[in-house]
Amino acid sequence: MQSLYVEITKETKVKPEPIHFGFRLGVHYLIDYIEKLRSIGVNHLALNLRFNTMNMDATLERIAKRVLPEFHSKKNNKKM
Repeated sequence: MQSLYVEITKETKVKPEPIHFGFRLGVHYLIDYIEKLRSIGVNHLALNLRFNTMNMDATLERIAKRVLPEFHSKKNNKKM
């Protein structure tokens, strides 16, 4: 289990900037980072939105629509 503080930005391609125990970044880079964690064997990730400044409903919708589908499609469901 990996925990990560994230502040999701409105712009999708904002490069990661460090925040306390995590990053401020766009969803494009969040997807890339999660893929890297997956490639080294991390199976579970807890996203902590404590420092998020964007509207929470909008943030959760963005994660649901743009991030989660990348990890729930048949092409990405790899057996470990």
